[in-house]
Amino acid sequence: MSLSDDAKRAYVERTKAANYQASLRLEGFAERKIPKSNTLEEAIEKYRKMAAVQQ
Repeated sequence: MSLSDDAKRAYVERTKAANYQASLRLEGFAERKIPKSNTLEEAIEKYRKMAAVQQ
C-alpha cells in the first residue's frame, strides 16, 4: 500500500511542526502554539482580509 504524495507531504509537515515544538521545549523556551498549516487558499484569504482592514 503506497501513500499519495499529498498524504506524504501532510505527514512531513505535521512531523516537522511536532519536532519544532519538541526542540523549543528542550531548549527551555516557553511553549508557543504553531498555527496549523493552512491551505494556500486559506492563507491568501487571511491576508486579503488583513489588507482590506488596513485600507
